[in-house]
Amino acid sequence: MRVRARVPGWRLISVACLAAAGGCRTYVIQGTVVQGPFGDMAFVRPDDPRLDDPPIANVRVTVDRDPDSLGRRQVGTRITDARGWFEIPVGEFGAGWMDEQWLLRAFKNGYQTVSTTRRLPRGSDRRLLIIMTPGHAEAAPEDLQEQYERFR
Repeated sequence: MRVRARVPGWRLISVACLAAAGGCRTYVIQGTVVQGPFGDMAFVRPDDPRLDDPPIANVRVTVDRDPDSLGRRQVGTRITDARGWFEIPVGEFGAGWMDEQWLLRAFKNGYQTVSTTRRLPRGSDRRLLIIMTPGHAEAAPEDLQEQYERFR
């Protein structure tokens, strides 16, 4: 007589944990760039009244992973539409649930560059509000790998 050992469904539990961790979906940063009296960048609720301030079109918004390391790399970029709206898919493992910092930057000639380093919020119930003020734009950041190769 053969006795069969029961495995307590560990495979099913492993698959469920990976799916719950967000490994199956692309994280998307949605937001709006508006004009204001000072530069700022923050994740806000979709009903925040500042999202209705005068929009700025043609702003380049970028997302960098590992901003403080030699492994820093740009993982997403978009240009805002006429309503100042953008969506940036971030197909990186851990985006939105791992405890790590991401560099978010916004550039447009004639406006001061705005940037922040922060953790991406969990879920998709927040919007990235970027407030820009007229002024001198900084140059786009160089890739750290390019800097290393040039000065090597």
